Amino acid sequence: MALSLIPIDEVKSQFQRLKSIMSASLDDLFLYFKNQWVDGVVPIKMWNFYNVDHRTNNTSEGDDTIVLNLNNSYSLPLIIYI
Repeated sequence: MALSLIPIDEVKSQFQRLKSIMSASLDDLFLYFKNQWVDGVVPIKMWNFYNVDHRTNNTSEGDDTIVLNLNNSYSLPLIIYI
């Protein structure tokens, strides 16, 4: 669901709108989503990315690439032994 991309104050109303237009066969999915994500365990502000500059971990992945490219002597797959 694209609820993570809309303003936080609209999430609950849009969730209800989606639920009202979807097939009853998806009721279990909507119940889970409501109990876990909308009204439940994880607060909306933890998973909502509206107005956030970076919505993915691509910036972190890019940092890893820079570090790996500093040392051209690695071969894939990179395995670190401790």
